[in-house]
Amino acid sequence: MEGRGFTRLIYGSDGKRYQLPTAEYWFEGNATRDGVFGLADAAIRATGCSSWILVTESNGCTFRLAQV
Repeated sequence: MEGRGFTRLIYGSDGKRYQLPTAEYWFEGNATRDGVFGLADAAIRATGCSSWILVTESNGCTFRLAQV
């Protein structure tokens, strides 16, 4: 996933980094939801594993996560 632009870390409004829950990934870039889905699907297929994929588009989030 990381090789395709995804990360498991996000930055809070406080500028600190936070760890996403297991199997949750963040993608930030200039891509459509379908484009992000394609990137995630290709990453998963490359592992030979099966998985579910849910892509959402957001203009912000509120969270409580572990700081790293």
